[in-house]
Amino acid sequence: MRRNIRSLLKTVLLAFLTVICTVVLFRLFRGAKQIEYAQKHKDTVIFTPATNEKIDWHNYELIEKDVERSGIGEQGQPAHLTASDSDKYDDLYKCSEQISASFIEGSDTGIDDCSTKEFSRKPLDDYLAANLTKVRTIHLPERSGLIRARLAGAHIATGEVLIFLDSHTEANVNWLPPLLEPIAQNYKTCVCPFIDVIQYETFEYRAQDEGARGAFDWELFYKRLPLLPEDLKHPTEPFKSPVMAGGLFAISQKFFWELGGYDEGLDIWGGEQYELSFKIWMCGGQMYDAPCSRVGHIYRKFAPFPNPGKGDFVGRNYKRVAEVWMDEYAEFIYKRRPKYRSIDPGDLSIGLGIRERLKCKSFKWFMETIAFDLPLKYPPIEPDDFAYGEIRNLAAPEFCVDTEFKERDQEFGLQECIKDNKKKGEQNFTLTWHKDIRPHGRGMLGCLRLQG
Repeated sequence: MRRNIRSLLKTVLLAFLTVICTVVLFRLFRGAKQIEYAQKHKDTVIFTPATNEKIDWHNYELIEKDVERSGIGEQGQPAHLTASDSDKYDDLYKCSEQISASFIEGSDTGIDDCSTKEFSRKPLDDYLAANLTKVRTIHLPERSGLIRARLAGAHIATGEVLIFLDSHTEANVNWLPPLLEPIAQNYKTCVCPFIDVIQYETFEYRAQDEGARGAFDWELFYKRLPLLPEDLKHPTEPFKSPVMAGGLFAISQKFFWELGGYDEGLDIWGGEQYELSFKIWMCGGQMYDAPCSRVGHIYRKFAPFPNPGKGDFVGRNYKRVAEVWMDEYAEFIYKRRPKYRSIDPGDLSIGLGIRERLKCKSFKWFMETIAFDLPLKYPPIEPDDFAYGEIRNLAAPEFCVDTEFKERDQEFGLQECIKDNKKKGEQNFTLTWHKDIRPHGRGMLGCLRLQG
């Protein structure tokens, strides 16, 4: 009898150990497969070990199927027009129309800002009704611009999180969960994906650099600041950013409307990313960039359609943002753009009321706490430049550095000095406080960076 009990116990123990070993080996195998995939797709994967409380949301079966797909533009490869296609810029969209869409599985509502393309109307509606029942398209009665089109979508959205994307974008693997996680932890959070580059001529997908913090100069051009030391220690973790790059971000619906959404007084496009960024930070929220959420964006050389706005609508938008949110710092904008002083920004009472209702902090707090290193790279009052004039060749003093962008493939070259021969050319340069040499009056175009 004792032998039977001992034998039974040994059998049970052996079975238990077998189960444990099987589970361990399965987890190790699964983890190895995930690590193997993560190594192949470092820019797009959040890998979480089995012991971590977070959930790995990757659909590996779908990923493998996607890798096996073949066709024009698949896996981000460049696409080329055939010999019979025109080389005009507008016809480059023929490539786009042959490449499959990427947001469909995660989409709910799309906005048609009164497009002039016939396929974006009834043909699109018929296709969605037959194939993608959870996707809705809202057709605006007239062209209203980016800001009001987005507001139209936000007003009818029913989800807890709003995700705003441009139409000329393409999602990468696992783009959505990294945007949602910080919001699930704190609803007063806005999260932006890393914006990769889609080459406009071929639609080739290329990763951007390892990231930077959003910023601006005092003409309200978007700029970037280096990552902080604590961000560099955790390259896959979301990092705080003072300003969003523009149109791609996720935010809880509750917080978006607490902030009043986009300022409805902003027209067409321009300044909306600053207005939203400032009030997110100043009114109790926070904003992150998520390195593991990658979305490609087509940077077009010019828009293929005319803007519906009239006059300097961008300048008017900037004036509204400056007057409502930038306090005394607005003066630095006006010193760079004097014409903004005379622009009528319209009724500002709603924006000022939001600041009062939410007890928002000052712009001085934003500059000292959130964008504390911005003035070091983009000072509100620029130091004086070091020198101005021509650059002569000491070995051959009759020659000067010349730049003729319209006539030469190269940006710089040597020509006979204008002062000596009264020839045509562009030979005026500035040695700036940035420690670079720039063609006078041309900003960063063709600058020479000095080492040391």
